[in-house]
Amino acid sequence: MSKLCVKWKRVFCHQFGKCNSTAIVCAALCVLVVFHVSLYPPHRNNFFRPRQVHKYLCDVQQKRHLPENILCKEKRRFLPNFKNPCWYEFSKNSTYNRLRCLPYFHIFGVCKSGTTDLFHRLTQHPQIVRNRGVMDKETWFWSWHRYGTANPKRFRTLENFADFFQIPKLSDFKISPNGSRYSDIITGHGDPMDFWDHSLWWLIPQNDQNASEPTVLTPHLIQHVLPDIKLILMLRDPVERLYSHYYHSGYGTTREDFDVDVAASIRYLDQCLTRASLRSCVYNRTLCKNLPVGFSLDSTGIMYLCNSVTLKSQV
Repeated sequence: MSKLCVKWKRVFCHQFGKCNSTAIVCAALCVLVVFHVSLYPPHRNNFFRPRQVHKYLCDVQQKRHLPENILCKEKRRFLPNFKNPCWYEFSKNSTYNRLRCLPYFHIFGVCKSGTTDLFHRLTQHPQIVRNRGVMDKETWFWSWHRYGTANPKRFRTLENFADFFQIPKLSDFKISPNGSRYSDIITGHGDPMDFWDHSLWWLIPQNDQNASEPTVLTPHLIQHVLPDIKLILMLRDPVERLYSHYYHSGYGTTREDFDVDVAASIRYLDQCLTRASLRSCVYNRTLCKNLPVGFSLDSTGIMYLCNSVTLKSQV
């Protein structure tokens, strides 16, 4: 570094013809930089490596007609003595601290593949507790409620999401051999729609509402809030799963209905593909609503891998 400063001084002196005040000032600044970096080694990488610019643009003011701008929220630091991601929230008058938590694991799909059964089997473990959602399992937050599907005038926020995990047992402490307190209790949720339902992607602030396909989706939001969350994906024979979902959701009652609706769905997708890419068709809001078999990412692939006759014969 000192040799580099001497070289810079010579360059400046040669440039200006003599060692005038400009060259002397530049050389002095170089010495200060070397001195600072030498005394503070942790700053070395930050100084010589430019900081990464945040990849998401954040508006100065949150738009009222859009959901919470999650990607522009500051990331939380969770308590090190909790296995579950938790933090203390201070009251306005600072008279008490409230423990707040988010899920340790997330069963995110797919529908009709046994997610409810798995979730309740997991919660039989003494260190795993259920949440306060539907069936003690589902929050409907990431794909639905944060976009105001329950109440169009109210977008649910991360604070509302944390309310599902306000479980007293999470604060049950144990004493480690060194005398410190810790909690090994965890909680989670199972929301299968988070795998397949991205129909409200256009409400995410970072997406262009007039675009044909999204840039940011639910996985980006979850990764920002919970970078270390444990994800569990359950799969099932896709043909059986599609028919089970079709029957359960009331799209039809017979195999004949299923055969007709699958054929119609294939026609709709083919028509879309004459005008747009497959990705644009998958995220097309109008098409998602009109598919007779109900829309999901895995059902789209199945309708292209199998024809309607094959589907009917395998159900």
